[in-house]
Amino acid sequence: MAEKTESTSSKSKTSTQKTQSTKAASAKKVEKMKETQLDIFRKKTQQQMINIAYKAADKLGIAPWILIRAAGWGHFTQDRGTLYKGEHIADIETLTDEQKEALMDVMGMKSGWEKIKKVQ
Repeated sequence: MAEKTESTSSKSKTSTQKTQSTKAASAKKVEKMKETQLDIFRKKTQQQMINIAYKAADKLGIAPWILIRAAGWGHFTQDRGTLYKGEHIADIETLTDEQKEALMDVMGMKSGWEKIKKVQ
């Protein structure tokens, strides 16, 4: 009976290790994807990010300035031609998940958002 318990315990540890390894691999892939996406964001001007926010706000049925302010982008109108230097949309803590999803969707990155949500 003791051998069965040890065998079951060993299988359980192996399964747990595989699950942890899979989660770590997924997290690593998502981080790499986020780096690539952030490179894309940083090629956009602040005006382009405002335009993206307007489209996302329309999808959400809210006023654009609600989304722009929630993202911390209210100052973007002062220098619209400057390239975006902010953080990844998924990392902006003042945005709700719904707002993040809408912004990512407008940018054509909704599937990336789905992957990010799974590892957060």
